[in-house]
Amino acid sequence: MHVIADYRGEWKFLMQQFKYHHQPELSRLLARLFYQRIALNSLPEILLPVPMHPWRQWRRGYNQAQLLAGELGKHYQIPVDGSRLHRVKATAPQVGLSRSQRKRNLNQAFRLAPVPWQHVAIVDDVVTTGSTAEALCSLLQTAGVQRVEIWAICRTQEH
Repeated sequence: MHVIADYRGEWKFLMQQFKYHHQPELSRLLARLFYQRIALNSLPEILLPVPMHPWRQWRRGYNQAQLLAGELGKHYQIPVDGSRLHRVKATAPQVGLSRSQRKRNLNQAFRLAPVPWQHVAIVDDVVTTGSTAEALCSLLQTAGVQRVEIWAICRTQEH
């Protein structure tokens, strides 16, 4: 897992502005900071943003993971594919849920179109318990992907 900061203090404020206060332009800054701080030995073939349910994306106006993936793709010169992973279940927001509640909440929430890659990176804004990442990794590995990385801006400290 590649993460640049703990989800607290200024980082928490910045991520909340990005995600909940309609500031999609922060994706450029966040991607640049990630690129400057994360040295990678090998690059994945593709970046896959964590999908949002279409209704939630419509309400928010954008998928923050898709924006981050697009900007990271420019920095690392890696293609981004936002069409392979789909959130098919309108899950309750994960905020405030325990790890076991998050896992139940995400049960069968995602679908995957066939993938030709062996090495992918899932891009998300914040990793809390890792339940979303686990669900997506499992789906990708079942589809034959050999190596799955998680790229995120922040991770909560308690996990």
